[in-house]
Amino acid sequence: MVLGGSIAFAQTTTVSGTVTDAATKEKLVGVTVLIKSTSSGTATNQNGEFSISAKATDVLVIRYTGYKSLEVPVSGKTHLDIELESTASQLNEVVLIGTRSGGRVKLET
Repeated sequence: MVLGGSIAFAQTTTVSGTVTDAATKEKLVGVTVLIKSTSSGTATNQNGEFSISAKATDVLVIRYTGYKSLEVPVSGKTHLDIELESTASQLNEVVLIGTRSGGRVKLET
């Protein structure tokens, strides 16, 4: 006797894309691209491009210092163009702290 049935396997596919600055459209190098709730990840190359193996139901977490983190659902797509918004703000004040070590030095002219 043979029983018929279907077994669903979560298939992975290669998802590639580019990460850019939302304001300047400049490509960002070294952006971390992780699959949410896993330790799988990669980083963008010198052209702001990445490639990662993910399931259609996965969510990519995009992180970069000085930018807002972003969660992007793969949703079966194989290419993603991602724009990150800067979190930089202008400083109103700068504080300089200096120290002198080595004691005094006599200078002759």
